[in-house]
Amino acid sequence: MFKGTHKVKKIYSKKIYSKLEKKIYTVLGSISLVCIAPVLYFIIKEYDKFGGYFFEIRKVVSVNINFLLILILFLLSWSILEMIEYFRKRKGLIKTIYNGYYSPILAIFISSLLTAIAMESKNYQLEKYWIYANWPYQDIKLIGLPIVMLLTWPLHYIFFLSLMRGITNEDSAEIWADDTIN
Repeated sequence: MFKGTHKVKKIYSKKIYSKLEKKIYTVLGSISLVCIAPVLYFIIKEYDKFGGYFFEIRKVVSVNINFLLILILFLLSWSILEMIEYFRKRKGLIKTIYNGYYSPILAIFISSLLTAIAMESKNYQLEKYWIYANWPYQDIKLIGLPIVMLLTWPLHYIFFLSLMRGITNEDSAEIWADDTIN
């Protein structure tokens, strides 16, 4: 009974999307290109409060960088990569998900969570060879690890795969690929 109506709405929304697609990617990518420099500036200013960037894995250091800035930097970078993929006539992750092909994003989340647990639990077994400090909600833990840290693992995969898809040719042809997507 409702099957036909749903199909008509889906076809109509896809037609609207395909007409707006170039504008969406252009606007999203342009906004990201403009905003990335100020975000980087604010991140650098955050580090300047503590005397600049430094690296310490063995002891807790009181450096508290706004995590939201890091997430915004990721989203802006990913948006730029999606725009590059679109203009290079590649299917990006956003278009793949929009077209109902969820396998890549599910594979990223499942594999990154399993890899994160396998890799990061080694630290827990090694009696904290490296220390996780200054994470948002770091008191919420899974197997002794901050849950937010574990949840950021998929972002690495999304960024690296989008980067590879955006800048290579044949090497990345199968990333986000599905025979049913136009």
